[in-house]
Amino acid sequence: MIANMKTTTTREDARKKQEKAALIEKNDWEWLTSDERGLRVLHRVMTVCGVFRSGFNPNALTMSFSEGQRNIGLFLWDRMARYVPETIPELLKMREKDV
Repeated sequence: MIANMKTTTTREDARKKQEKAALIEKNDWEWLTSDERGLRVLHRVMTVCGVFRSGFNPNALTMSFSEGQRNIGLFLWDRMARYVPETIPELLKMREKDV
């Protein structure tokens, strides 16, 4: 009985920590994208990472390197889509200016 209570408390504590971490990350993304400067930095990083271009290269090692960079940019894109999806159109407008 006591072991079950301890396990339940541990699970509840872990869930609370996870919820707090998720809220902190959401707040961080809202803060970062609340200003045009943050969006510009994200746009530059995603551009350097190759989010807006193909990673294909006939040389396998070069392509692997490019796809590794692109993976980081896609991670950022995923976080934006998850936490601040309303900012994506603004980011895409920045992309249109570059092209």
